[in-house]
Amino acid sequence: MTKSILSALRTISVVAALAAGSAQAADWEWSLTPYLWGTETTFGLEGDSGEGIERDLDFPGLVDKLDFALLLHFEGRKGGAGFFADLIYLDTGDKLTIDRHPTLPGGTELRTDVKTTLFEGGGFFRPLGAETPFDLMLGLRTIKLDMEIDIELPNSAMNTVRADESLADIFLGARYTLSMSEKWNLALRGDVGTGDTRLTWNLSGLIGYQFGKRGQYEVLAGYRHMDIEFKKIGEAASNARANLVMSGPLMGFQFRF
Repeated sequence: MTKSILSALRTISVVAALAAGSAQAADWEWSLTPYLWGTETTFGLEGDSGEGIERDLDFPGLVDKLDFALLLHFEGRKGGAGFFADLIYLDTGDKLTIDRHPTLPGGTELRTDVKTTLFEGGGFFRPLGAETPFDLMLGLRTIKLDMEIDIELPNSAMNTVRADESLADIFLGARYTLSMSEKWNLALRGDVGTGDTRLTWNLSGLIGYQFGKRGQYEVLAGYRHMDIEFKKIGEAASNARANLVMSGPLMGFQFRF
């Protein structure tokens, strides 16, 4: 997992370097934006837990804690069209003890380890003209989920749900960037996707402050919410379904060249 992330980062860096060398001649505008996402992650699990538990499990908040995710956004624009690439990596783990549950005795312990890698790539264009602030977006989102959930009963019986999933969705979205002054702007984005997942939707809002001789630097702050509803997850025998929600503040720094 770590090697694949480093490889993706190197690829984006090489593309950015090559793009910078030819930006003036080709009349392209480029930007690279690393973010920190202070996301509160909620992982919901519903389905047959396997041998030893007869009824379905329903845990809407199996993991609910604050984590920091790495997010890197790269974008190129020429006139009213362009392309983008986005990388997110999140590693979440938690442990909780159940006091009461319709299907499990009190004292049952759940331990979770969830690693999520999302990559987005696609294009955008301005249907109302190159100088307008409205973009339509079309892209592909891949989701790599590495999950293990251990369910330990008070009598020491153990049930485990494991999943190592690689999924892909097509998504359609829109983005609106409002210039509030010479240095301040507001960017809103929303998209919805489906394919290997049942439904994925994503919303974000960012306020940016530009500085530098050419306005080539920008500090960004805002909020992002992403909800991923899986069709089915885990081993075939477990018939487990899951819902992953990531929501929290964003802070980033954009370089334009």
